[in-house]
Amino acid sequence: MNSKLLGLCLGVGLMAPMIADAAEVTLQVVGQPIQNVLHTKGELPFFNETLPEKTGGKVDAKIISADQLAISGPEVIRMLSRGAIEFGSGGLTQAAADSPKFEGCDLPGLTTSLEDARAACAAYRPVLEKELREKFGIKLLALGANPPQAIWCVKPITSLAELEGRKVRVYNQTLSDFVAGAGGTPVNIPYGDTVPALKTGVIDCAISGTLTGNTSKWFEVAQNIYPMSLGWAIQYWGANVKKWEQLPQDVQADLETAYAELEDKLWDIAAHATAQGIECNLGKDSCELGVKGSATVNPIAAEDEAKRKEILQESVLTAWAKRCGADCAAEWNNVMSDQVGLKAPIN
Repeated sequence: MNSKLLGLCLGVGLMAPMIADAAEVTLQVVGQPIQNVLHTKGELPFFNETLPEKTGGKVDAKIISADQLAISGPEVIRMLSRGAIEFGSGGLTQAAADSPKFEGCDLPGLTTSLEDARAACAAYRPVLEKELREKFGIKLLALGANPPQAIWCVKPITSLAELEGRKVRVYNQTLSDFVAGAGGTPVNIPYGDTVPALKTGVIDCAISGTLTGNTSKWFEVAQNIYPMSLGWAIQYWGANVKKWEQLPQDVQADLETAYAELEDKLWDIAAHATAQGIECNLGKDSCELGVKGSATVNPIAAEDEAKRKEILQESVLTAWAKRCGADCAAEWNNVMSDQVGLKAPIN
């Protein structure tokens, strides 16, 4: 097992040797952002405790967060692809510039509940597995989610119609398509620059996760939250295929079983974090994962169910299908249309 490339790319001394004294195999893992609940509540206990226990000490892991290495989401998947990272995780939509297919089960407005998001990604999983393996040399091991991407505004917002004329922070192309479809003006701004932009009026609203924005205290400047899900920031966990194929078959089997259990845990964490995102922003005593805020969380307007579907069909899905291509759109229709009740136009 050669870790020379990994050491060159990530820095000598950041990772432990490939083979630990007490284990047959030691996985070198790059994980989620260090403050993310999927890292603290999911990855850390899994790799540090659960995995060695499940494999009877045969497998252990050394995990470091991507932000500790100062690498971004798009960099993670590229480094995983070429073997500079051996096992890793990151956001699927962060890699959309490399393949629009990575957005296929998490388009803004596609699903309105975590259960529906998981079902949609389960239906689309064969497409993701094939794309990751054949084009990127990555074996998909698990999928997970974050709390819903909601709309945070300085001024009150009670429906999607009220986005018209507002400047809204987005962080990817599909969110831009949704905001534009609602009559707003999308503005691509890095996460760390969002609060200053809200304070100075550069933007009127911003899109981020309910818990993510809470832990950054967005509620201090954007006190009005419209909780319609505009995506779930779906995350992947995978391995470089060449590294994977070097592992003994019994270790591969153990890892697949363990990652399947991790996936269930990750979705449970997402469910808890989703509830916490609302409870913390409302300042409830039940808040434990975030910061007690003082935001207003408005109910989703009855008319916005139809409006969501209209924007999704006419703006988001149409633009995405054009970027992805006719074959991609036809493939999406084959595996997703029955699941979500929509069809992508084939250009």
